[in-house]
Amino acid sequence: MKPSGVGQIFRERRKSLGLDLQALSNRCGLSRAQICKIELQGKMSVASLFAIAESLGLEIIIKPKEPT
Repeated sequence: MKPSGVGQIFRERRKSLGLDLQALSNRCGLSRAQICKIELQGKMSVASLFAIAESLGLEIIIKPKEPT
């Protein structure tokens, strides 16, 4: 998955929960500008990844990649 795909997942989940950027910002402790950038570009620190995922009720799972 490309980093931008993670941002897209976050945006879709945020909207499905009826949260605006400010509401998510309040939940995860990141600024609205940071969240907007993450949703558009997908680039973030591991700490931000986990903070947003937790705030949106998402679980991060790391597993071996399937052979192609």
